Amino acid sequence: MAVGRTQPVQQDVQQDRSAEEEQQEEQTAKKSESDWSREDVQRKEITESAAKQAADWTREDVQLWLQDNDLSQLCEKFSNFNGKHLRKLYNKCMKDEDKFEDALKSDYELNASCCTQFIVALEDIFQE
Repeated sequence: MAVGRTQPVQQDVQQDRSAEEEQQEEQTAKKSESDWSREDVQRKEITESAAKQAADWTREDVQLWLQDNDLSQLCEKFSNFNGKHLRKLYNKCMKDEDKFEDALKSDYELNASCCTQFIVALEDIFQE
C-alpha cells in the first residue's frame, strides 16, 4: 500500500474516530462510577492510561481495542493475540506495508477496507 493512498483514509478514519470517541466519552461521563460495567472500566483504562503500554496488553485488552476501533469482526480471528502479538504485526507492517497487507488478506481473510482500518489502528497505538 503506498503511503500517499493511506493519508486521506487515515484522516477520515481519525476524524470519524474522534467524533465517536467524543460521543463515547459523553456517554461514559453520564454514568456514575457505580453504574460502570467491568468492560467500561477496562475500556477507560485502555484508552486513557498513558502508563499502560499497548505491548503489555492482555488478550482481553486487545479484544476491547478491536471493538473500540470498529474492528469487532476481527475479534474471533485475533482472539489469541495479546499486545506483544500486535507489536510484532506492527513491526512487520513497517518493514513492508504492501506485503503485510497481502498477508492480512490471505492469512486472516480480510478485505482491503478492513486491512486499511486495522493498519491505521495499529499505527495509532505504536507510532512513536
